[in-house]
Amino acid sequence: MNPEPSKVTVVMIMVMSINGVVARKKIENSFEWNSEEDKKQFLEKISTLGTVLMGANTYKSIGSQPYEGIDFYVLTHHPEQFSHHERVTFVKGDVEDIYKLWEARGLTKVALLGGPSTNRLFLDKELVDEVFLTIEPAIMPEGLHLVAGLDWKVDLKLLSLNTLNEQNTLLLHYSVIKNKNQQK
Repeated sequence: MNPEPSKVTVVMIMVMSINGVVARKKIENSFEWNSEEDKKQFLEKISTLGTVLMGANTYKSIGSQPYEGIDFYVLTHHPEQFSHHERVTFVKGDVEDIYKLWEARGLTKVALLGGPSTNRLFLDKELVDEVFLTIEPAIMPEGLHLVAGLDWKVDLKLLSLNTLNEQNTLLLHYSVIKNKNQQK
């Protein structure tokens, strides 16, 4: 008899301006505009988790260069468009199937790094458990937002709030309240 797969904790980690912009254009690395303190906490957090998932445009925004020591999953409709990399698995299809793949592989925590459409897919299926959201004290020109096209309200519970620097960059840590069926 095979053991039951373990639950995977999905942790969304994002940075945004105070007006909700996570990127000014489709392919933009947030490291171009976020604070050094946010970069540091972000890299520490994903190193601890060890595995990340991001959409294809987010992967392109980091120059298709995985962070050292981190296993990547890249959600894309066209995995054939990408060069092979030993620590990158290109996946397509339903996010619930990807979640089951992680369970079968024995993963216990995965960082969800966006973009907005990828975030929506995981939130819509109630697969996000926690959110670490950095709010940089800036108002950005129009651009991409944290989540694109969400059809229902996601409730969160604040677990902690930390100030990262003298400019008052905030790091908020939330748990996701799973009650989608009550929100429609």
